[in-house]
Amino acid sequence: MGYLSLGFSTVFGSVIGRWLSLYIVQHFGATDVSIAAYLVPIVTAIAGGIFLDERIISVMVASMSMIAGGLIINQRRWPAGRPSFN
Repeated sequence: MGYLSLGFSTVFGSVIGRWLSLYIVQHFGATDVSIAAYLVPIVTAIAGGIFLDERIISVMVASMSMIAGGLIINQRRWPAGRPSFN
Protein backbone atom coordinates (compact mmCIF):
# COMPACT_ATOMS: atom_id res chain seq x y z
CA MET A 1 0.00 0.00 0.00
CA GLY A 2 2.92 2.34 0.68
CA TYR A 3 4.25 2.06 -2.87
CA LEU A 4 0.77 2.72 -4.27
CA SER A 5 0.55 5.91 -2.20
CA LEU A 6 4.00 6.95 -3.35
CA GLY A 7 3.06 6.35 -6.99
CA PHE A 8 -0.19 8.26 -6.61
CA SER A 9 1.60 11.21 -5.02
CA THR A 10 4.25 11.17 -7.73
CA VAL A 11 1.81 11.13 -10.61
CA PHE A 12 -0.79 13.55 -9.30
CA GLY A 13 1.34 15.74 -7.08
CA SER A 14 4.36 16.16 -9.29
CA VAL A 15 3.73 15.24 -12.91
CA ILE A 16 0.18 16.50 -13.37
CA GLY A 17 0.74 19.46 -11.04
CA ARG A 18 3.81 20.57 -12.99
CA TRP A 19 2.03 20.08 -16.31
CA LEU A 20 -0.91 22.21 -15.14
CA SER A 21 1.45 24.93 -13.91
CA LEU A 22 3.22 25.08 -17.27
CA TYR A 23 -0.10 25.09 -19.12
CA ILE A 24 -1.37 28.02 -17.04
CA VAL A 25 1.90 29.94 -17.52
CA GLN A 26 1.67 29.50 -21.29
CA HIS A 27 -1.98 30.53 -21.50
CA PHE A 28 -2.41 33.08 -18.70
CA GLY A 29 1.04 34.24 -17.60
CA ALA A 30 3.33 33.75 -14.63
CA THR A 31 1.45 36.23 -12.43
CA ASP A 32 -1.70 34.10 -12.44
CA VAL A 33 0.29 30.99 -11.52
CA SER A 34 1.84 32.72 -8.52
CA ILE A 35 -1.54 34.09 -7.45
CA ALA A 36 -3.09 30.62 -7.68
CA ALA A 37 -0.58 29.38 -5.10
CA TYR A 38 -2.30 31.55 -2.49
CA LEU A 39 -5.50 29.55 -2.95
CA VAL A 40 -3.92 26.30 -1.74
CA PRO A 41 -4.43 26.94 2.01
CA ILE A 42 -8.05 27.96 1.44
CA VAL A 43 -8.88 24.88 -0.63
CA THR A 44 -7.00 22.64 1.80
CA ALA A 45 -8.84 23.96 4.84
CA ILE A 46 -12.25 23.67 3.17
CA ALA A 47 -11.51 20.17 1.84
CA GLY A 48 -10.33 19.09 5.29
CA GLY A 49 -13.56 20.38 6.77
CA ILE A 50 -15.70 18.60 4.18
CA PHE A 51 -13.90 15.29 3.76
CA LEU A 52 -12.06 14.81 7.06
CA ASP A 53 -14.51 16.50 9.44
CA GLU A 54 -11.84 18.92 10.61
CA ARG A 55 -13.01 21.96 12.53
CA ILE A 56 -12.78 25.31 10.79
CA ILE A 57 -12.31 27.86 13.54
CA SER A 58 -12.79 31.61 13.44
CA VAL A 59 -9.06 32.30 13.04
CA MET A 60 -9.02 30.13 9.92
CA VAL A 61 -12.05 31.95 8.49
CA ALA A 62 -10.37 35.31 9.19
CA SER A 63 -7.16 34.11 7.52
CA MET A 64 -9.03 32.83 4.47
CA SER A 65 -10.87 36.14 4.24
CA MET A 66 -7.60 38.09 4.33
CA ILE A 67 -6.10 35.90 1.60
CA ALA A 68 -9.21 36.25 -0.57
CA GLY A 69 -9.29 40.02 0.05
CA GLY A 70 -5.65 40.35 -0.97
CA LEU A 71 -6.31 38.42 -4.17
CA ILE A 72 -9.30 40.61 -4.99
CA ILE A 73 -7.29 43.79 -4.40
CA ASN A 74 -4.45 42.43 -6.51
CA GLN A 75 -6.76 41.60 -9.44
CA ARG A 76 -8.65 44.88 -9.32
CA ARG A 77 -8.25 47.18 -12.30
CA TRP A 78 -7.60 50.69 -10.99
CA PRO A 79 -8.80 53.80 -12.85
CA ALA A 80 -6.20 55.85 -14.72
CA GLY A 81 -3.92 57.75 -12.38
CA ARG A 82 -4.22 55.31 -9.48
CA PRO A 83 -1.42 52.91 -8.54
CA SER A 84 -1.87 49.33 -9.67
CA PHE A 85 0.47 47.63 -7.14
CA ASN A 86 1.46 45.07 -9.82
